[in-house]
Amino acid sequence: MFNRRFNLMSTKSLIAISMMLMAWSAEAYHDTKPATSSHESQQLTIKVERALVGAQLEIEYSDGSCLIKQPVRKRRVVIDFASASIGTYTIRIKKGDASQTHYYCKI
Repeated sequence: MFNRRFNLMSTKSLIAISMMLMAWSAEAYHDTKPATSSHESQQLTIKVERALVGAQLEIEYSDGSCLIKQPVRKRRVVIDFASASIGTYTIRIKKGDASQTHYYCKI
C-alpha cells in the first residue's frame, strides 16, 4: 500500500512540476521580443493573388519616375528598400485587367 501511495504522489508531483515549468517557460517566451535589424525593417513582403503570378511588377517613386519593372515569379514578393531614398513609393502589380496597388513610405 505504501508503494502505491508513493507512486501516486510522485506522479502527481511530476505533473505539477512539469506544468509549473511549462507555465514559466511560456511566460519567459512571451517576454522576449524577436530581434529585427534595421535592414529587415526596410523590407516589404506582398502576397500576390494566384491570378497575378506572371504579372508585371512596377515600383514608382512619388514623382512618377519608374524605379523597377520585373515579372512576378512567385506569390510572395519581397521588396528591399534599404538602398532606396526617403519618400513614398507606389507598387503596382498588373496582369491584363487584374491589378493590385500597394504604397510604401520610407522615413
